[in-house]
Order: sequence, then structure tokens, then C-alpha cells
Amino acid sequence: MSWTGNEEDLEEFICPITNDIFKDPVLASDGKTYEREGIELWMTSCTQRRLPITSPLTREQMGSNLMEDTEMVRRLRDRSMGIPRSSNQTPDFKADMEGIPSIHELSAVFAALDPLRDLLSETLRGWRPPSLVVIGQESCGKSTLLERISMFPIFPRDSRLCTRLPMLVRLRNSEVAQPPRLEVVNKKTGEVEQGPFAIPTECGHVDVRETMENVLRQEALQGKHGVS
Repeated sequence: MSWTGNEEDLEEFICPITNDIFKDPVLASDGKTYEREGIELWMTSCTQRRLPITSPLTREQMGSNLMEDTEMVRRLRDRSMGIPRSSNQTPDFKADMEGIPSIHELSAVFAALDPLRDLLSETLRGWRPPSLVVIGQESCGKSTLLERISMFPIFPRDSRLCTRLPMLVRLRNSEVAQPPRLEVVNKKTGEVEQGPFAIPTECGHVDVRETMENVLRQEALQGKHGVS
């Protein structure tokens, strides 16, 4: 007997920063629940950018206090214990997440490749994965296409022209869920000029848009060109 649930039921157990199942859920000052490591990385990101600590969801200023979300812990435990005791099946949130648009749809690929990581590292030394470049006119859906491919809502959204600079998106796999990281790179020198900063998966497009706007303002003020 499988342990299943609809999309709405499962999403409440997913951290909006790491986009992964809660393991150590904490309640932040904005009243929202996050994975502890995810919200701590977000707070560090705010400090690195010399910004006040804000809620990653509402963007309103909040305190840095965190407390264990005992209610979420209880719900996770109850959900796990919902499997009949006669069943040998263990809860598999990620299996239940099949069909929810997210990077978890690549989990089957990663699961097959992970055991071969050392072998691939040795035999494919110097090999780089293929790159996909999207070029088109303004407002023709370039960002929408890339977002559907990457399965991350990190591209700026606006009815007007909003993606004002080239963007490079790299997908990575790790044993522990990590939030997306944002950095600004000088396209002429290849040097990182800002970041990397942790941004929330659920609304990372806000950070990307604000960073683009800041870069454009700096270029206008300093007469500086070549930052992407």
C-alpha cells in the first residue's frame, strides 16, 4: 500500500527556501516555517548584502530568532505513522512528489548517477555538460522556457521588459538540499563581483530582478559596462 497524497497536502511539508522536505523545521519571526539550515543561509545572505534581515517570502523586515516548529514536527510524525503497521513500506515524500513541478523530477536521474560519481569523475575528466542557449526578441518567452526546463521560479516576471542582463543557470546535485545561489559575474573578466548569496527557491525571481536593477543602476552611475 503506497503512502500518497495530493499536491496541496505535500507542499505544506516542503521548505520554500530549499524546496525539500522538512527535516529540522523552525518557525521564524514572520510566522512562516522553514528548514533551519535554509533560513539560516538566507539570514546570512541578507547580512552579506548589507541588508536588514527580511522574510524570504514577504520581504518585510523580521527578527533573527528561530524556534523549533513543534506543530510541524508533530504533523510530519503523524503523517509518517499514517502507514498501516502491517506495511513494510517507509514514508517516501519524494516519491509522492512525483508530478509536482520542481527539480525533484530529476531525482531519478540523480539517483542513477550518484553511485557512479567517482567513476564518472575519473573517466569524464575535463568533460563539461552541454549548455542550452535561448535567444529571441523581447517578451517572446525566453525566461518562461528556461524556467520550465530548470523547474525553478527564479526568472524575473513583469509585463514589461524585465530580464535586462544575460543569465547563466547551473543545476547541481548534492546529498543535502541547498537553496539556489545568486552571484554577479563580470562577463569580460570572469570575476565574481557579488555573491554568491543564498536565495529562496519559491520566490527567487524577486532577488534576481532586484540584483539586475542594482547592477544597471551601478552601470548608469559609474559608466561601467560589461557586468552580467
